[in-house]
Amino acid sequence: MVLEREFRFGGERCFQVINMIKELVEKGESEILELKPSLSQLNEIIKTIAAFANAKGGKIVIGVSNKGEVIGLKIGKDTIEKLTNKILASLEPKIYPSITIKEIEEKQVVVIKVEEAKENQFLLLEGVIKGLEGQQLK
Repeated sequence: MVLEREFRFGGERCFQVINMIKELVEKGESEILELKPSLSQLNEIIKTIAAFANAKGGKIVIGVSNKGEVIGLKIGKDTIEKLTNKILASLEPKIYPSITIKEIEEKQVVVIKVEEAKENQFLLLEGVIKGLEGQQLK
């Protein structure tokens, strides 16, 4: 997994990345973007990771309401490690999304970027999940 910390005063690339995320959030959810207000929805986040890997890939922005309002997160020193471990323990075969921490409007959000799987379908270890269009994944 890739973990970056980029903040408002981090240079030109940082501003480009933050502006890109703001534009995505303003457009709202789609088949390649999911917004989650908090990490308390971890099971839904993991299901979305599997669905994105099984489809076209996508991004999950955590700390943003479904309406696009930046709420932000309190990110502790082990928050990303716990998130990473839960993802690795929940999916087969293992998937390694990019997880970054961004600061938007002086609030921290987590961005999970999931690449499209080339060969395997990813399943939750606890059972079968449904893809974005509702078809059952085997």
